Amino acid sequence: MDKKTKVALIINSLQAGGAERLAYNIAKRLDPSNFNVKVITLFTPGGQFAEALKEANIPVKHIGYRRKIKIDLYALFALRKFVTDEGIDIVQSFNYPSFFISFLSILFTKVKFLFIFQVADPSFEPLRVRVIKKFVLAFRNSFLISPSDVIKEKLVKFAYPKRKIEVIHIGVDLSEFDICRFDSDESKKSLGVLENVVLGIVGRLVPEKGHEILFYALKEVKKVIDNFILLVVGSGPIENELKKLAHELEIYDKVIFLGQRKDVAFIISSFDIYLQPSLTEAGGGIEGMAMGKPVIASDVGGMRELVENFRHGLLVKPGNIKELANAILFLIEHPEIRKEFGNKGLDKIKRVYNIEVMISKLQELYNKNLEIHRVSMI
Repeated sequence: MDKKTKVALIINSLQAGGAERLAYNIAKRLDPSNFNVKVITLFTPGGQFAEALKEANIPVKHIGYRRKIKIDLYALFALRKFVTDEGIDIVQSFNYPSFFISFLSILFTKVKFLFIFQVADPSFEPLRVRVIKKFVLAFRNSFLISPSDVIKEKLVKFAYPKRKIEVIHIGVDLSEFDICRFDSDESKKSLGVLENVVLGIVGRLVPEKGHEILFYALKEVKKVIDNFILLVVGSGPIENELKKLAHELEIYDKVIFLGQRKDVAFIISSFDIYLQPSLTEAGGGIEGMAMGKPVIASDVGGMRELVENFRHGLLVKPGNIKELANAILFLIEHPEIRKEFGNKGLDKIKRVYNIEVMISKLQELYNKNLEIHRVSMI
């Protein structure tokens, strides 16, 4: 008889993205001697993390929930049948609407717990999402995982039940994002940017990631110095708009769009400065810090908990073009400070944001609640 705890990770998709990488890391890292893991995608099949999971022999099932239908009963019953047939004990969900669809599908089943990883700053979540999430959390065996104490404080201010929130910092895989694996100059040479100070931004090309603000800031930077280049890693719906904007601002010669890449660690190794100018962010930039890079980030969400201002990098007001431009200029002109920030950031990642620490705490959370459930059933 299989005594392993059966865990289903349910997520919108496994395309590139922060929540998707988080789901991938959890699925790959949960102790296989104690946990039997399956991953379920709702909307979009395939994706780079789906391929990576299949290579690791971790099952990925696609449900095919139809977005145009608010309540896709066929997909809900398919998901319900899957978790029932597989005898799932714990459902781990992520962004909206995956957590709500997960909740609906496991009602009146033998699934013991639903955990929701808060992957967005609640300040920027639509009211309907907050209302739905509070409704789900009203049920006894549903819990919220916050990526930082700052985000937890915000959740509590929005009247989420404090007793239902656990803090687990999102960790980075230091075996993948290891600066010792790469030679920065060789990476720059390979990308054709050896003679420049390399700025980099990694993430989906969507408005909330702040690419537009960054481009306006770079227009100001270019008025002062010229020996820099920006590498843009990622793809998304505003890619063509950003390319057009780069031309209009006359910085197109300073921006290289690399598209979606699987070799993100290699690309980051070429960066001199990691940029996170998001308008909303639960906590980004950990990969850059893991690679020993100084970070310039918007002071939003949980960023101030990750990046201490003038210790691991610089924090700027979200959407403030002048502050962002000045921060970039300052770090371009002070390579010794870049190195100091990068070293201190890497040390913090090793201590607090290590993937092994995250997985250990997540397993403890699962096991603690399963034990409470077991005792309550005696």
